[in-house]
Amino acid sequence: GDAVREYLTPWRLARCNALEVALLARSLPDAAPALRRRLADLVEASPPDASVDDRLVDAALAGGEAVGDSLEDALGDCADEFALGAAVAGGRDEGDAVEEVERATLD
Repeated sequence: GDAVREYLTPWRLARCNALEVALLARSLPDAAPALRRRLADLVEASPPDASVDDRLVDAALAGGEAVGDSLEDALGDCADEFALGAAVAGGRDEGDAVEEVERATLD
């Protein structure tokens, strides 16, 4: 309703992550095309940064046993969220995208 629509204001939308934008698109069908374009633009404008990946891997390795399985779970959750956001940004049905991410997680 109106409470969700408040997230379309520029300052609130700018604070939303990819998953939140995808959920907004699902909740507000009239705004979905613009939100999909926004997600696609964000993905396109954020090319992979190898130095960030290197730092994340170094931090994960440095944490070693102290982090353990929780790091693997957290990284998996991040990958799932990104895959879902990218799929929805590409115009795919969110339900189909969720099922695909869940299948990939089980493999």
